[in-house]
Amino acid sequence: MAKKTCLLFKDQAYFTPKDIITWMKFYILSEEAFIEAFPEAYEEIAHNFFWDQHLGYGGLAGDSFNLDKFLNDDNIDAFSAIVANILARHSLSKEEIYAKVSTSEKLKEFERAKVNLFLAENLYFEDPLAVKKHFELLQRALQKRSFYELADIRMEDLEGEWISTAETSALDYNYNMTDFMALGSRVRLLISKYDERFYMSTWLVRVCDYTTREELDFAVRQTYVTLEDGYLSHYYKGKEGFDFSFRSPVFDYSGDTLKTQFWDVGFTFQRK
Repeated sequence: MAKKTCLLFKDQAYFTPKDIITWMKFYILSEEAFIEAFPEAYEEIAHNFFWDQHLGYGGLAGDSFNLDKFLNDDNIDAFSAIVANILARHSLSKEEIYAKVSTSEKLKEFERAKVNLFLAENLYFEDPLAVKKHFELLQRALQKRSFYELADIRMEDLEGEWISTAETSALDYNYNMTDFMALGSRVRLLISKYDERFYMSTWLVRVCDYTTREELDFAVRQTYVTLEDGYLSHYYKGKEGFDFSFRSPVFDYSGDTLKTQFWDVGFTFQRK
């Protein structure tokens, strides 16, 4: 199974296999309009993508594709037109991808064995139209300025205890300075009122103390949050007040379930 990564846009992550994003980058890098309109982004992505030691490496945001690195409200429509042109001119099928790799001037600079390995690692996804479908999804997101239908809720609607039922990955935490070992990726999320401005979000994972073999909940993240336009804004407490860190979307809210993200990890939560 291909490694999962994500498209990043408007502080939202859309999770998808790495090989699909690899081909999306490959097509975008082949567009003259992208090179002309976004020269700095092109240079950074191409420098990493066509790297001799690791053909197809991620570039912007590693293996993910962080559109927020080069898109803003003034140039989204120009990028959307580039994506529309790709969809209009290409079938984006596996057969076309293989042929495009075979004739790529950039890839002719590489040993054939490396190109064959690049194909072997990235061209064996199950759905033959997966790349096309993801370009269509991206085009809709660019037009709507969102991957998701954000929830129309109040902060107090989220108050309480939530248990994750699905996670795209585990929350990153350095356990080296502790006696703990994480037991899976499930998260228990506690949201409680802190003051008139903030609520507090506490993200707990189940761990085992390997010295005592005791299992317990351990807080790996704690942020102060506000809710505006369907986004949770996360803050950390600094020496001079609260420092903004990042936003995460809240979507598919039903009262007892919701989906959200913490940086580049996605969660589905069930109210406890």
